[in-house]
Amino acid sequence: MHLPPEIHDEILRYLDRQDIGIYRLVGRSFATAGTPQLFERLHFRTSLESLQRLAHISKRDCGGHVKHLLWNTTGAEFEARAFMEGLRTRELKYILGRLSLDTPTRTVTAVGEQVDLSPSLGAFLLAAIFSGFPNLKSLYVLTLRTSPSAYGSDGWVQREFDATSDPWPAAWKATHGCPRCQGLCQAVVSTGSYEMQVGALAAHATGHPLTALRVEHLYPAGVVVTGYEKALAHITSLDLVLGMRKKDVGSVQRMLRATPHLRVLKLWLNSGSYWADVDHDTPLPNLADMLLGQDSLTELRELEVHQFDVAPAFLEAFLLSHARTLRVLKMHRMKLYPRGSWIALFGLLKGKLALEVGWVRRKLGYG
Repeated sequence: MHLPPEIHDEILRYLDRQDIGIYRLVGRSFATAGTPQLFERLHFRTSLESLQRLAHISKRDCGGHVKHLLWNTTGAEFEARAFMEGLRTRELKYILGRLSLDTPTRTVTAVGEQVDLSPSLGAFLLAAIFSGFPNLKSLYVLTLRTSPSAYGSDGWVQREFDATSDPWPAAWKATHGCPRCQGLCQAVVSTGSYEMQVGALAAHATGHPLTALRVEHLYPAGVVVTGYEKALAHITSLDLVLGMRKKDVGSVQRMLRATPHLRVLKLWLNSGSYWADVDHDTPLPNLADMLLGQDSLTELRELEVHQFDVAPAFLEAFLLSHARTLRVLKMHRMKLYPRGSWIALFGLLKGKLALEVGWVRRKLGYG
């Protein structure tokens, strides 16, 4: 059976990942048409078998279709840093197969500079795999640091997403860490810092640096992998769900300082983890501490922030300094601290911003 390419494309729009796999079994032309959609987004875990499958894909032509990677640490049997930095030669050969395996004490030339991978065996391993993904654009790290109340009755993480921009199927948000598992999958807990840093550095070393990075339930832990901050220079979209304490603000500042071309910034504070470590009378981390300064993000086009404190004077100055580029503003459960009025604040900004999308949803807070 032969169908025009545009008919294949229209049919594939209505199929999920499992159905696309079945669709490709109909015939050769169906397999060819379904390959880009099937391999555009790949999911892997911290295990020998999962990394071996990823390396197997990277050695084939279908690796050229991979654009988004999801590193899911939920339900993992191993802590990522201890696992990847402790791999032995025979385990590396098991994962990489026939890929060239040199001693990982070397530098590689990437995007016009020398990238030293010798401090991290994990970065060397992922760089060998990612070299087969020339069109890789984004990395999504999902960790287990989630309060049980964040899960619905069906076991998936409750979070609002724009379906038109979110490239990840809902069923990939979490398959472990939910009430149905009765806590059995929570033996290994990841902070997300190692996975984020080693993944970004590995992509940078291949000469195809990431442009989008998303980490859910990140506990910032400073520099875990030496040199990773250079790998953030090409990031244009940064999406972080932070399970942090106020003393961790410096780690977030270093990340933002390393992303001079950031166009989309989404910051969510996992307040459940924050309140577990502090007195309830302590204010939340202030947005001004995160954003470095009133004019720190010169190319910012979209800003989405949730559950931070913010001073009215700083927010007014920040929005006005970014009025030339800012087009999307979304704020949810924000507090004006010290006390202020949202109506009065946006009254001062009326006619001064060129927003295409803008809203404030306030379920708690002052004003």
